Amino acid sequence: MTDKPRWRDIESATGAGIRIAVLDSGFDPQHPELVDAHIGCYRVEQPSLGSAHPSVVACAVAEDRVGHGTAVSAIVRRYAPDATIDSVQVFGRNPSWAANVTVALQWALDERYDVINCSFRATERGSLADFRELAHRAWCESRVIVAAANESDVHLPESPSAFPAVVATGWGAFSGLAFACRVGRPAEFLAAGEQLRVAWRNGGYRDGDRKSTRLNSSHLG
Repeated sequence: MTDKPRWRDIESATGAGIRIAVLDSGFDPQHPELVDAHIGCYRVEQPSLGSAHPSVVACAVAEDRVGHGTAVSAIVRRYAPDATIDSVQVFGRNPSWAANVTVALQWALDERYDVINCSFRATERGSLADFRELAHRAWCESRVIVAAANESDVHLPESPSAFPAVVATGWGAFSGLAFACRVGRPAEFLAAGEQLRVAWRNGGYRDGDRKSTRLNSSHLG
């Protein structure tokens, strides 16, 4: 008996029984890679009269004004086809996206998602305390937050990847689900993130940047 995960177990995993929240720019429901994916659609709604705080609401129609969320959702679905995947649009509609992320993280934890994918990074110091509290809550509740580390310098602290309770990922010249673990480094994991061709909005594809931690975190997730 061994407690170490075996590579063939990772390759054969389908995500069955796992609930994943993808916090990003939404997704293109008509993209060929997602048209039959049955991804749940949510967004952060800004305060209205009588409401003091933003809230997460269900979408009548999914959208992606940026394209990044479509790429991430397609990667997650490709490697976890049997997982329950829900998209939460936190940016692409208004500039206050760091505040949107804290609202969406709180909601995803309340809804008890197993994995919360954050393929982005925030530098706004005003949200650091909220990110830290939510990261620690996720750890204590055995939830996994996977986040992208800084692409140019992983030693530069950014949220939410900077917190020890978050699985921070850097880029690596890998393919598929291959990854590496580097204990004690700011980005303890490396996953595929070099010259990726990914799904994009309007049913298209895009050749990714040469080094992209924003996309490799979705591989690790």
